[in-house]
Amino acid sequence: MAFKRKYGVLLAAFGLLVCAGSVLVNLPEHWLRPFNDGSVRVDGKPVPATVYIGQPTLYESDAYTLVVVPGVGRYMVDFDDESYREVSSLEYLQLGLGVWTLRSMQAGHFSKLLPFLHLDEFRIPASGGHVVTFVD
Repeated sequence: MAFKRKYGVLLAAFGLLVCAGSVLVNLPEHWLRPFNDGSVRVDGKPVPATVYIGQPTLYESDAYTLVVVPGVGRYMVDFDDESYREVSSLEYLQLGLGVWTLRSMQAGHFSKLLPFLHLDEFRIPASGGHVVTFVD
């Protein structure tokens, strides 16, 4: 009986180690932290928005930003390819220290951004004919 209990405890500990290792290996592809240096405008007017940034690789140019504009939409911006995709509220979990995406932030169909008007300005065509502008 004691052997079965020890075996069960060892098996559970091994399972926890495998799960923890899997989370740590995949962490960069799914974790975004708060980014307070950017501003967001809709049709040229400043709006309250929440911005998160993540780097799925070791390269600084591979940065992705999640821009959440209440009442307008949620967008994942790929800085390297200068593209974006709309994000469902079901695709991420908002945690105290950041955001965990349920699928890799690199996954999905990305569309090209609108042409730049100013340096370091990313323009996203939002629904309803609006333009969401993220400036970092």
